Amino acid sequence: MMRYIVQLLMDKINANKPILIINNYGWGKLQEDMLNNLFKTSKFEIVDVVYINGLPQRNDVEKIKQNIEKLINTISKHS
Repeated sequence: MMRYIVQLLMDKINANKPILIINNYGWGKLQEDMLNNLFKTSKFEIVDVVYINGLPQRNDVEKIKQNIEKLINTISKHS
């Protein structure tokens, strides 16, 4: 399913745009490698990837907030 969604994004809006990936799977390194390989051929600028294993904890929420700020700053530099 994830591969399909990423491919759909790349087919429809593959542009030089910053993105933040938030992943909630417990596949560890396998999932990370698959995401990197999928986005390797895209034009997207990956600002960061946040991996969450299971239900988000307080520190996960903080990581997401920090990375959203990072994404906003990157977008404003592109404008």
